Amino acid sequence: MSSLLIRDIPETTLQAFKRRAARHHRSLQKEIIFLLEESARMSPQGDNPEHRSLRLKTVKTKNKAPWERSDLYGEDGR
Repeated sequence: MSSLLIRDIPETTLQAFKRRAARHHRSLQKEIIFLLEESARMSPQGDNPEHRSLRLKTVKTKNKAPWERSDLYGEDGR
């Protein structure tokens, strides 16, 4: 297994990781490995364009009236 050295971690960040590890009943090292693995799983895999694109899901509502951009973003549409 590989190793990773991280330098200059702010003390407040380190203490937060230690508290988080204690809450999850893990050592600091195991907690950080867990977080790195979780982050790696959420990252896009390779150069597949599908992984880089945004996928939208359309849902049906009982609202029959069409939505306008200003309904979402205000009067000026921004």
